Amino acid sequence: MSNRFPRLIVPVVLLLGSVAAPLSAQTPVQSNVAGRGTELGGSVGAANASTETAPVVTGTAGWRLTHRVALEARGSWFARGVDATGIGADVGALVNLVPRRRATPYVGAAFGLYRAQLDVAGDHVPTFYRLRHDDHAMADSTVRTFTDPAWRFSAGVEIVHHRTLSIRPELGVILVHRSGATDTITTLGVRLGYVFEDHPVTPARR
Repeated sequence: MSNRFPRLIVPVVLLLGSVAAPLSAQTPVQSNVAGRGTELGGSVGAANASTETAPVVTGTAGWRLTHRVALEARGSWFARGVDATGIGADVGALVNLVPRRRATPYVGAAFGLYRAQLDVAGDHVPTFYRLRHDDHAMADSTVRTFTDPAWRFSAGVEIVHHRTLSIRPELGVILVHRSGATDTITTLGVRLGYVFEDHPVTPARR
């Protein structure tokens, strides 16, 4: 298990805050900031679970309702170390902490499912799963699949490079819950998004 990743969380949050503070204090630039629209994005990063720090790849589809609020559906693939992978899918909301600017801090919350597949005979099985694999003790294979409800909380900064393009450094925490126990996954990544902006139709003159 890597102990460096959790120690980096506080410095990263402070760095995001220090970058966002002077930029978000700028006057809103609505002419170059997308409003309502559909946004598709993808990100790469790292995830720290209870035993390993490993890559995570994410795809997102979002719907911007206002300059402050957006709905988002997200799917992620986690490489959870030796003989273990995870897939997460959830739906939630993102809320900008200030009116949209070239650098806009935001927070988010979502709910969905997390599916883990791992070899319970391995040496790095998280306690969250090790205590549950006895339910399958009679199976021939030691590979088990677990599907559990999960909450995801996130915070980051959206940096607008163009009316339709944005970059989001983001820190997230996923809480996978079952039978009173919780497995915590911390993520850190950078997402690139493209916005298909909604344009009002001007009535034709007669």
